[in-house]
Amino acid sequence: MKKKYSYLLLSFLLFACSSESESSDRSETDKANFEEEVVEMDEVIEVTEIEENPEVLLQESMLENGTLVHLDGLSFGIDTLDVWNQGGEKEFRLEGYDTVQIYLGLAWGIGDRDLHLFYEHIENLKIYQSYETSITIMNEGPHCDLTEWKHYKSKWSLLKLGDKMVRTNAYEEKDYEKFIEVDMNELAEAAREHCGDFWAEHVSESTSPTDYPSGVTISRTFLKFEYNFVDDPATVVNYVCFNHPMGC
Repeated sequence: MKKKYSYLLLSFLLFACSSESESSDRSETDKANFEEEVVEMDEVIEVTEIEENPEVLLQESMLENGTLVHLDGLSFGIDTLDVWNQGGEKEFRLEGYDTVQIYLGLAWGIGDRDLHLFYEHIENLKIYQSYETSITIMNEGPHCDLTEWKHYKSKWSLLKLGDKMVRTNAYEEKDYEKFIEVDMNELAEAAREHCGDFWAEHVSESTSPTDYPSGVTISRTFLKFEYNFVDDPATVVNYVCFNHPMGC
């Protein structure tokens, strides 16, 4: 009888050890599964947060309807802007230079427009605007644009910053016609050099740069960005040049 009890006690101990081992194995498995679920949940949450980031959505909107410009540590977008470049893209970058060149289409200019700013870790931001006028010689459609000759250049004007937004200056008709004094014979020779004999003869009767067929209009608008990175006193200066279509 004593031997029978010994067998029963031994069986009970073996069953208890086996149950404890299985319980321990299940705990380790459940813990691993739970950790995998947590990782997966974190990944889903992270993707969702990126997709719903208001700045990301706004930048996507800029690219869909206008343009997005990336400078050294700062980006800005303009919606409903007609832009053109050789690749057809609407996104522009410095790519090692201090100036971004953008060519505007006929539909829009940048005067009296909102610039949406995107940046972190920069301070002391200042944005300036100026413009340049050039002479165009018209001939009822075709025109000779002297964009690489003489110009009137305005002074830099400091723009008023809002909450990550700035509104550009608008220009009046009198601003479009501002120009420096020029010798009209020199103008005719410039037309000959840049466009050919016909244009030199065509403009020879004009008495001033604004006397038809000669005309003056804004050919370029410039934005200058000055700022520094946090904890770095060195001033960063970047420019954006908007090239306007000319003539009529």
